[in-house]
Amino acid sequence: MSALFDAAAQSLLGDVHGFFGKAASYTPPSGTPVACKIVVDAADDRAQLLSTNFVAGRRIVEVRKSEVGAPAKGGVFALGAASFVVVSSPRSDDPDGLVWTCLCDPQ
Repeated sequence: MSALFDAAAQSLLGDVHGFFGKAASYTPPSGTPVACKIVVDAADDRAQLLSTNFVAGRRIVEVRKSEVGAPAKGGVFALGAASFVVVSSPRSDDPDGLVWTCLCDPQ
């Protein structure tokens, strides 16, 4: 039963990334680029200095683990003319561990 659920989760995730994802590439800090589909969203990354709040212009990039096995800090996602540099260790917060969530700075 678990294998059936895992296959359904993979299929649904493929559909979501197929619809919302955009063709991109990921280049690790040292290595060759790999093609992938990413979903990009604005991050609500806030910092505080004394009593003033700042909102950084960061982005959240989500990519399937089946496409990018191990993104790393310093890696770059390229999407057309835009690029996004991974600024912290990627997280895998989804319950099935199928997606990497990367906090990125746009370049």
